[in-house]
Amino acid sequence: MDRYLVMTKFVPGHGPADGSPEHAEEMRAWDRFNRELTTSGRLVQSFGLDLPVGNLPAKRPGGDDGEVVFAQYVIEADSLADVEQWARQMPVLKYGSVEIRRVLFEDAP
Repeated sequence: MDRYLVMTKFVPGHGPADGSPEHAEEMRAWDRFNRELTTSGRLVQSFGLDLPVGNLPAKRPGGDDGEVVFAQYVIEADSLADVEQWARQMPVLKYGSVEIRRVLFEDAP
């Protein structure tokens, strides 16, 4: 079984506004998703992130589209197709994106 890092991304200002009924519904949808993923036994770790507090300049091709990572999940799955099935259930796909990467190695504490 492999582990995958699943990064949820959005552009600030897109998606439901904080405090709106749509935001409350999205939070309920995230709660359902998180409970189902946890109950499945596939969730290794998850955490939410605040907006960026700093950036180092990077020289890379392409422009900055303003997208930020707001949560990350580490999911154990039998295949990429399995983790994609979980990712397709994430509410962020209505206005953002999900990036999936296979974990190559982990440092043991």
